[in-house]
Amino acid sequence: MKQKVNSHKKTKKKKFSLKRGLKFLLQGNFVVLLIIFPFFINKNHWYENSHIAIETFVIGFELLFILLFLPACYHFEPISINRVIQSITKKREKKERIGMAVAFIIISLLSLGFLGIDVPFPSTYILLWLTTNMMYAFLAVFWQRLAFLIYYANVHDKQTSIMDYLRKYAMFFFISLNHYVQQIFSKAPFLLNKLFATLFVIFLFWQCIAVIKIFNP
Repeated sequence: MKQKVNSHKKTKKKKFSLKRGLKFLLQGNFVVLLIIFPFFINKNHWYENSHIAIETFVIGFELLFILLFLPACYHFEPISINRVIQSITKKREKKERIGMAVAFIIISLLSLGFLGIDVPFPSTYILLWLTTNMMYAFLAVFWQRLAFLIYYANVHDKQTSIMDYLRKYAMFFFISLNHYVQQIFSKAPFLLNKLFATLFVIFLFWQCIAVIKIFNP
């Protein structure tokens, strides 16, 4: 794990690539489209001016993309479509299927906790996703290296048991957004790194409020 974390610092400096930055924008906006889909499933629960909160939510991500665009031109590693397809269609062993199913159940049950603030299911998934990533982002402000180690220990290390797979898929949901954003931040000078990390915590909190306001006047 330490070798993987240290590799962030030892990688060769990459040349500026506008193509890399544009792929970052394209893939980021595709993720946003997936994120807002549950909001439209719960459209019957919107209050009168919910479109303003949704616009705020989307604009928030666009501002994040603008902030990260130039660093992404140097450091972003585009996700291959073939890799995504292979990940979805690959044959999984029984332990992995069980671990994935248990992780999904746990995530679903935890998300139901947001029903108490009038956020309907399945939009509760988005609020849980933002909240857990915000907690992880707060840790990264003070101890970014530990944040990377937590991710690699749970997601990238070899899985051999149902519990390993449970942790893998649960932690991927809980902290992957912040991890990939922190990878870009980690290449910046120390003070700029900490400034970006702090702003990212504020951004995630802002997005949580936007989600709540979609369903609450």
